[in-house]
Amino acid sequence: GSDITQFGWGDLNISRRCYVSSTENSISNTDGALIVSGGVGISKTLNVHENVNVLYGVTRLTETHIDTNNGTFTVTGGNSANIQVGDNAQFASTGGNVTIESFIKTLKLYGGLNSSSAIDVQATNLVGGISLLSGQSGNVSIVSGSGGISGSTSNGNVILTANNASSSIIVNSEAANQNLSINLNGSTDSQLQIVSSGDNTTKTALILSTSNTLGNIVISNAGGLGNGSITNLVGSGGFNVTTNTSGPVSILAQGAGSSYIVDSNGPNQNVLIAMNNKTDSSIILQSEGVNSTNNAIQIKTTNTNGNISIQQIDKSKGQINIYAGSTGFFTTTQTGGSIQMTTYGATSLYTNNTNADFQDLTVSVTCNTNS
Repeated sequence: GSDITQFGWGDLNISRRCYVSSTENSISNTDGALIVSGGVGISKTLNVHENVNVLYGVTRLTETHIDTNNGTFTVTGGNSANIQVGDNAQFASTGGNVTIESFIKTLKLYGGLNSSSAIDVQATNLVGGISLLSGQSGNVSIVSGSGGISGSTSNGNVILTANNASSSIIVNSEAANQNLSINLNGSTDSQLQIVSSGDNTTKTALILSTSNTLGNIVISNAGGLGNGSITNLVGSGGFNVTTNTSGPVSILAQGAGSSYIVDSNGPNQNVLIAMNNKTDSSIILQSEGVNSTNNAIQIKTTNTNGNISIQQIDKSKGQINIYAGSTGFFTTTQTGGSIQMTTYGATSLYTNNTNADFQDLTVSVTCNTNS
């Protein structure tokens, strides 16, 4: 009976099936063809061929299979969504894109494995790529631990481009041998290029420098043992080398001739080798040549009007000393070239210091002329 005051609450036991034939739909928990005010326990499979609405409370499913053949699987709402399991979890698409997006907050990918592959991002197609793109004013930040950052390609180029911005590669070293290397490996006809398009308005276009006062710079071909060469092609601004106080300049060529040439195209484009400052120092031109076919030291002009001048400044108290070997001292002029030797305000002496007979001093005028 329906009068609970007379009959109390009744139970309905059905050993087989219960059919409720109605076209009434349900939009809440108070309408529809079947209304249950209490809980529902179902010990077998439940098939719902339309929507299941859980408006309040929690839905707990111990094992879930969702088949999307008849429609899309959608989770929406204004509250959080949390999926957490104690084993592997996989979300894959066999025929479409997978999009994970946080519209206004942070998107985080965490991997807790103690391994270099804690987070593994791969493109599994042979021609598949990986794209990391920030916003127009954003940035891409990669921060690594002590394991470092490693990158390699297989027959692929590496291109890093900064548009309208400065760039830097910095190693903050705290111990020895924490080096920064830029290498081109492999014995191939390839180049390592460092190029600048700076116009030198306020800054030098290309700078190679050390910031430590003890820092050295080495430019070499295979440690100085290779067969290559080093070429400096300098613009009209010239080539300048300046050392700090007490810093020498040494240039050594081994087993090869060397030259320093100025191709002049106007007056006073001179070659100057100078010793500055009043110290007990010298300019030394020295040769170990054996004179088999060449003179050990040659000073000559190649122009028929070229003069050679050896002089000291006015009122100099120095001297010019020529000390010749046992072969002697020879001075010869071409036809028409005279020899003049003049002293001012001092005695002069020409001595032939002999140590055997017939070591004569001869002053002669030769040729059949009225001289």
